[in-house]
Amino acid sequence: MKNVNLKPFVNVTKTYKGHLIRKYTTKVRKSN
Repeated sequence: MKNVNLKPFVNVTKTYKGHLIRKYTTKVRKSN
C-alpha cells in the first residue's frame, strides 16, 4: 500500500523539479 501511494508522489516531485530546472536554464540563457 505504501509503495502504491508513494509512486505518484515521486513522479510529481520529479516533474516539478524538471519544470523548475527548465525555468532556471531559460533564465540563465536570457541573461547571457
